[in-house]
Amino acid sequence: MAIQTKTMKVKSDTALAETTTTIRDTVTFDVSKMPNGITYKGLKAVLSFADPIQWNRASTYDSLTVVWDDATHASYASKRPVPQNIELTNEFYWLRTADLDAQVEMYRREVAELNEKVSQNSQGILKNSQDILKNSNAINDINSPIVIIYGDSWSDFTESESNWTNLVAKQLGCIRKNYSKSGATITDIGETTIKTLATEVDESISELNRVSERVKYIFVLMGVNDITHNKTDSEILTTLAQQLTRVRNAFPKALISFSFNFPCHSQSKYMPHVNYFKSFAFNRGYRYVDLGSLMFAPTLYKADKLHPTNTAGTGYIAGRMLGSQTDVREDDYIIKNDDEALCSIIYTPHGAVLNTIFKTATKISFGDMQVKVVNSLLGTSINGAVVLTSDTDGNYITALNSLSTNTSFKSPIYA
Repeated sequence: MAIQTKTMKVKSDTALAETTTTIRDTVTFDVSKMPNGITYKGLKAVLSFADPIQWNRASTYDSLTVVWDDATHASYASKRPVPQNIELTNEFYWLRTADLDAQVEMYRREVAELNEKVSQNSQGILKNSQDILKNSNAINDINSPIVIIYGDSWSDFTESESNWTNLVAKQLGCIRKNYSKSGATITDIGETTIKTLATEVDESISELNRVSERVKYIFVLMGVNDITHNKTDSEILTTLAQQLTRVRNAFPKALISFSFNFPCHSQSKYMPHVNYFKSFAFNRGYRYVDLGSLMFAPTLYKADKLHPTNTAGTGYIAGRMLGSQTDVREDDYIIKNDDEALCSIIYTPHGAVLNTIFKTATKISFGDMQVKVVNSLLGTSINGAVVLTSDTDGNYITALNSLSTNTSFKSPIYA
């Protein structure tokens, strides 16, 4: 602050005195603890704000006066009295004390740095979430049951493709381990480029031997390539018995289902083999999945008449395969329950069946299909499927029952 001359007036009840004096602001710092008790006296710097605060080139300013410049978005303090027409860039008179643009830029950089840190944190959080999900999936994989697929091109699909192996694995709640390969055979046909069932079994045992107890289901769907290469039933079933014995020993807790696949042509060539495969499965405690009716449904095949479609065809196979691994349950899906009969779809080791309990000696209708009891006597069949005649009586399928009379007639009718 500049040295100023002030006039002081002293007034009492009886007198008035007036004097002029020079006032200098000072501040004293007590540093008595310093050597020799040094005492400092000097000017006390007190900034004041110009009024108006906006800097004006035509104005004069006392020392230590703060002004604001709209053009540079900055404030300045005068080092000494400033005469008119002195630019703010004249550092002899002015000191730039605040730079709004620089502060904004600094804030912008700080915000950018914070955004970068937030982005890094977000990426880190995302990665952690992905890692947690991956670990959770890994934990689930450790505890989840496993289904093994052995086969040829009918089963050679990735996990992202629509096919029966993925449908079955999903419905069973299992991790799919698919060792199928297009062109694969049960027997060795002498071609090194062709994968055999033995190779597929080797691969599965090598990969899963430490978690063998988690293997709950095994499906084998192959054989058509062996017949195409003129292998005999004896050759095929001998090799199949050897390999499935290895499979059973390696995965003792698994249910094993087997099925023979075939094209929708040359029925006379392929169908005779089905009975051999059925007998093989039943005699060794495996579950045979009969896909025989598939051969007579060409719409379920692709144009090559060899491979099922990825829609209806693969859905049909999945349904039959699932039925083979499911125990019998009553009334899984009720389709009729009235005065005539109770009809439901249940699932057996042989696949889905229509289960009918007649309540009267009459006929029942399912739209285009009708069923009736063979006579007026009511009976119960509890030991497997009731034989159906191939004859029709007024568009009726006749259910034969030779067992003792009872109050109801229960007849699984296999599709």
